[in-house]
Amino acid sequence: MTAIFGILQHTPEPLPTHRLKVAAQTLHHHAEHGLEIWQNGKIALGQALTRFWSNSAHSAAPVQDSERGLTLVADARLDNRPELAKQLNISASDLLNIPDARLLLHAYKAWGEDCPKYLLGDFVFSVWDERNQTLFAARDPIGIRWLYYASNPRQFAFASDIAGLLELMDEAPRINIQHLGNYFILNLSAEIDQTFYQNVHKLLPGQCLQLSAEKLKTWSYWNAEDIKPTTLRDPREAAEHLGQLLKQAVACRAETADRLGTHLSGGLDSSALTALAVKINRQAQRPDPFAFSWSPPLEMRPLMENDERVYTQKIAEYLGIPLCYTHVVPETDVLHETSDPSVLPLNSVRFEYQVMLNARQQNVRVLLSGWGGDELAFSRGIGYPSGLIRQGRWLALARYLKNQYGWKPHRWINGLYSHGIYPLLSTKWQQRLPYNLKWNPNKSERQFQKARQATLFSLPSPEFFSSTFYNRLTASHTSDRGWIKPGLHNSQRWYLSVLLNRVESWSLWAARLGARHAYPLLDQRIVEFTLSMPEEWIYWQGHTRELAKHAVSEAIPAQMFKGRDKQDRALFAHQKTPEHKQEVREKRLQVLEIHEKSNPPIAEWLNFNYLRAVLIDSGANLPEGSVIAPENFMPRIGIWQVLNLAFLDRRAILPEENEN
Repeated sequence: MTAIFGILQHTPEPLPTHRLKVAAQTLHHHAEHGLEIWQNGKIALGQALTRFWSNSAHSAAPVQDSERGLTLVADARLDNRPELAKQLNISASDLLNIPDARLLLHAYKAWGEDCPKYLLGDFVFSVWDERNQTLFAARDPIGIRWLYYASNPRQFAFASDIAGLLELMDEAPRINIQHLGNYFILNLSAEIDQTFYQNVHKLLPGQCLQLSAEKLKTWSYWNAEDIKPTTLRDPREAAEHLGQLLKQAVACRAETADRLGTHLSGGLDSSALTALAVKINRQAQRPDPFAFSWSPPLEMRPLMENDERVYTQKIAEYLGIPLCYTHVVPETDVLHETSDPSVLPLNSVRFEYQVMLNARQQNVRVLLSGWGGDELAFSRGIGYPSGLIRQGRWLALARYLKNQYGWKPHRWINGLYSHGIYPLLSTKWQQRLPYNLKWNPNKSERQFQKARQATLFSLPSPEFFSSTFYNRLTASHTSDRGWIKPGLHNSQRWYLSVLLNRVESWSLWAARLGARHAYPLLDQRIVEFTLSMPEEWIYWQGHTRELAKHAVSEAIPAQMFKGRDKQDRALFAHQKTPEHKQEVREKRLQVLEIHEKSNPPIAEWLNFNYLRAVLIDSGANLPEGSVIAPENFMPRIGIWQVLNLAFLDRRAILPEENEN
């Protein structure tokens, strides 16, 4: 299952069959193995199917129980099938023939609106109860799957892909000016609780929704704040337990209908997951995973200092698996820069879209990602030193500095400032002061960084917009932005929401290629255990990530990561050739010109002449290794977000000023 959608009509008018058909056509990329729409009076539910998992349904038909009057659509992968079967009195032999969606319906019949509390996995589903005339929906606790909805007195519409919802709506999407400010300032084209449109909403992670008698209510059934401390007292026991959870999380996601793929950067997160996947698949007599790296092929870019490809290749050879490097072609860059950010949000998509293209060529649909490791289970201690300062735990802070930086006073000072003091500053002072105290001997680079620092949390240059539109932006703008929260667990809970920015972005882009990402390190069991451990265990045996290394030591030896200084060089190694830049620039301007003529509302909001001039002129085609001069940087603030905004859905309108 990959996409669900539906409409519940509140008025006597018949269901808008034309909009349902258009929505189905828009979601065709979710439906490689079928799409069906079920209708009954005032309700219509749609189910698109691409078989990613061995337990996926073989038919796109919504799941029904005619006796109870229940109809369910779902995008789900359940990880606790045996436990659910036991609780629901389903035999092991019968369970083999029950796909996840049917099992969800059994759970709903048994527990009603409490059923999400019993589920483990990545899911979103909706159930129509004909007998009680209610529509119910739920989203998994971490928020790996998505549900968008729009509600007014005439209808309620929902979809797990926002492109489908826009087709179902009976009104124009209204620009969310507050979200637009975050998009420009923080480059958040996807937020946990907001969309680009006022009248398009998200069901939050761990939330349920019920619509009955035209009354809509939502509530939470899971909250990270409610996680209790672990009863374990020994970090060694914790490492062993974490290792078991990691095996379970990878095993659930390795049961794919096609060959499994994995990210591999040579770092701890991706290497551990890949090693576990290899071991699990070999035990199950399935093909080895195919590994994919963001870095370019060595024949295109020679090795650099501390190049991650040294470690990526070493891990792949140790595991004996195939490895594919990434070459970003001009067509990917043009698509990345000229897509509607409200439908296809951008977060590290440039390399990943090319990886997904490569994966599909190898018959890989599901990619395991280590996303979330650095921030949660394999944390580097982000937020820990600032939390110690806030708590006044100076001895613990000294131990942290010694363990992290040794007996090097200059590293102590910079580390204490960057990771301890700076996160505690107000936004005003964060704008004024540098993030770190490292001295850059390059004068032009220092000037650039100073100019960039001065624009932190600032809107783009006003020349990009019409005066009316810019006035609307400034009226709702605030520079008081959240930062990493002091305290390890506080920062982890904060990151739990920030991480979903990339998850949502990759989910929507991957769907266009019939692909999907799976995140073992964002497994609910691992997240809950990570947040339950004492913060001090982050520096067990005097080193960060030591507990995690012990947890995965059966799959990959800890000494493979000892004394290493691996850096993510993909961004640096992927320098574009002059020919690549020229092709992208020409095609980008061609697409922009076409869209300006075909999208009158956007043409009223943006200054296309200025946008084109900046794209063509200063700094847009700098030689490799050059730095934009401050006087040329200032007019370019926010240029790439503004460029993407130019491709916003042509139905979008500005709300009345009193609506924001």
